[in-house]
Order: sequence, then C-alpha cells, then structure tokens
Amino acid sequence: MKLTKSQISAINKIFEVLELGKVEDIKILDSSQNTVYKVTTDKKEYVLKEYSKDAIRNEYELNKRKRQISVSEKYSQNGIPTILPLKFNNRNFIKYKNRYYLVYDYLDYQTLTPSELDVKKIRKIANVLAITHNLNIKSDLPCQYKTIKIDLNKYLKKYKRLDEKLYKTLYDNYFTLENLILNCNNSIKYVKTHLCVSHNDLKLKNILWKKDFMYLIDFDACAMTNPATALVECAFSLTKKGNKVDTELYKEFIKTYLKKYGQLTTSFKDAQQVAMNGKLQWLEYLMGKCSKKDVQAIEDTISMIKELTLYVRKMDELNDIYLSLVK
Repeated sequence: MKLTKSQISAINKIFEVLELGKVEDIKILDSSQNTVYKVTTDKKEYVLKEYSKDAIRNEYELNKRKRQISVSEKYSQNGIPTILPLKFNNRNFIKYKNRYYLVYDYLDYQTLTPSELDVKKIRKIANVLAITHNLNIKSDLPCQYKTIKIDLNKYLKKYKRLDEKLYKTLYDNYFTLENLILNCNNSIKYVKTHLCVSHNDLKLKNILWKKDFMYLIDFDACAMTNPATALVECAFSLTKKGNKVDTELYKEFIKTYLKKYGQLTTSFKDAQQVAMNGKLQWLEYLMGKCSKKDVQAIEDTISMIKELTLYVRKMDELNDIYLSLVK
C-alpha cells in the first residue's frame, strides 16, 4: 500500500517532536484495522501504530485502550513476555491531529503461518493462555459478550444487488448463521458468571517468535472473558487450516491448557455456543461495511462466514475431543 502525503507528514512530525531521530524510511506493515508502520530513523527502527477514527472516537474509548495497555504491563510483571509501547512524559499515547499513536521498539521477530505451528509451539501458547487466565488481575474492562443482532434477511436482499459471490455465500449459509446467533444469545447468561481478564485475540499474527520464545502483542481486544469460551475460540482459531481443523493440534492445545489451568467451571458445550461471539460482532461490522461497496470488507465477510460455518460443522467433533480428555 502506498503512503499518502498526510501519513508521511504526520509521521515525520511525530518523530521530530519525540526526538526519535530523522525519519529515513517508512513501510506499512498492516492496515487491516488500524495502520501499523515500520519507521526507520538515523538512530534505530521503530513500530508506529496509528489508531483509526473509529477505534478511538472519544475519551471513554481512549481510557479503555489505556486499561488494555495496563493489562499487558501486568502480564509482563507476571512473567508473560509482551511487547510494551514506549512512554513519553510517562504517557503511552501520542495525539496528533485528532489521531492517536503508539510507538514501539522494532523487534526482528517473526509470526508463524498455520503450517508452521507444531506441537511444541501449540503447547507453549496453551500454557501461556492458562497462566494468564489464572492471574488475579483487577480491571474494569467491559465484558466481551454482547447480544448479537444481525438482520440476515436485510443483508441478503442488499447483497443480491451488490455482489454475486457475497450473496451466494450468505444464502448458502443463512440458516447455519441464524442458528449460531440464536444459540450464542441463549447461552450468554451461562458464561457471564465466571470472568477473567483475557487477551481475547490470541491469533498467530499477535504472537511473535524468536526461535521457541514467544511474545504477546496487540491487546486491543482485551476484555473480561470466560476462560472456557476463550479456550474454545483460541483452540479453534489457531488450529484452523483452510477449510479444515488440525484435530491433533486442537487436542494437544486443550489437553495442555487443562493441565495448567485446572478444571473448567463452565460447561464446554455452553462455551462452544458463545465462543464465536467476538467473531459474530466483527461479522456484523463487516457486513455493514459491505453495503458501502468496500471490496476488502466483502472479501473479509465471505471469509468470516466460511470460518463460522466451518466452526459449526466441527462443534460436535471438537466437543468429543474435550470429553475424551476429561473422562
């Protein structure tokens, strides 16, 4: 993606004010939600994260982001390796022209592809997830779970005129999504009785590796979450490979987590019903963007619908794996 003049100007000004050196090169690393840049100065390399106007619109949302960063700090204090943003005058966030930014030291670590995730690494991730769920962190972060209200019929009518592939994907999976939403909403009350602070977005792009050593990054989805639903969602997301689930890795992830965390206090079946709540919230957002003929949103919506329907098809098999481990 090509940098705009306003992006270049803003980054140069920020680095000048913060006295981080003269900017020599800027590359966009990610722009799927918020924009992440690699900035090279005459002193060293940095990562700059620019929050979109939708991500931080007011003081309430800024304070929520600050609380999420404080969780990453507490993780770090408890021996969980995380990448923390730099502080300037004891503040993490830099405001420039009504946008908010975070600056990190650039670390030459790597993310893994699904095919590179092996048993050794899946165990390490599962152990870290269990340890974080057992930490007694106090926070007033909001609860992850919201009642899902997606008028699928309304979108079906809109998509018929908008995009043939999108329309067909929704049409073919309409009743699967409808039942997933209904079951999720009906089961939310069962998972809200036991909550902990959780990273809540433990996917491969948010885990950095240096050989076998891992770091957690990006706490923007951090919330109060039920450990069982976080376990179910994370195990599925990490072991999904295309239109399949690596059931051996899935079993290893669940087994390792339970050994470290202990017995779940929430029914695994109830956790399964609610585990996709966050993805359904994201689907609702994407479906709205599709109506504005956003090409990337259309592709992302198709991908998310396929992921959710794969999850539904695999639920019974994955529940059987769990039951085999707790007999």
